[in-house]
Amino acid sequence: VACLYILSSFHLFFRCLLFCIFLFFSELMFVCVGCCRTMSGRRLRKAIKATLVEHGWHNDTQVVVAGLSNTYSDYIATFEEYKDQRYEAASTIFGPHTLSAYIKNFQRLAGDMASGKFPSDTSSAPALNLDTVSKYAYPFPVLFDSAPSGKSVGDVRTDVNSSYTRGQLVLVEFWGGNPRNNLMTNATFLTVEKQDGSAWTLVLTDTSWFTK
Repeated sequence: VACLYILSSFHLFFRCLLFCIFLFFSELMFVCVGCCRTMSGRRLRKAIKATLVEHGWHNDTQVVVAGLSNTYSDYIATFEEYKDQRYEAASTIFGPHTLSAYIKNFQRLAGDMASGKFPSDTSSAPALNLDTVSKYAYPFPVLFDSAPSGKSVGDVRTDVNSSYTRGQLVLVEFWGGNPRNNLMTNATFLTVEKQDGSAWTLVLTDTSWFTK
């Protein structure tokens, strides 16, 4: 069953995702093409089971969500998690209603299976083609990227205050460049360090929640 397909000038991701259901005795395995967050998985299982029970299936039916299957479509965060835009939410590439779309399609599939019906809309779905992802997500190079005259990338634009009280937000701005020029693999775009005498101790990097 194909769903969640998007159109764009460049195919930055798959236009067609494959959803599957497998029945093993009293256990249903739903093949999920993304990585569900914990609450997303719970909501998905709850919705699927409710659909099956509505169609007369026993309440003891076990529903298993198998993630990272088929065409991987990155994370599936809840609507609430998406608003925070932490790593998994920022990697929920189809937007804040991704989970709702997954639930809707899986419920439809579950209802069709419980009723013994063949999925009704597969004929209108685009063909599944694993080559639809562009070889180059960004086909054009960075043509111009520079800090203002007299400045260099990494220079401080807005510096920190001399002191803070507990709980205050520390805001600092730098002159930055396009991250495509240097992906900082196995490195960090920023560090927070503490001065101990004449030495500096690393406290935080860009992987920390506190350098959001």
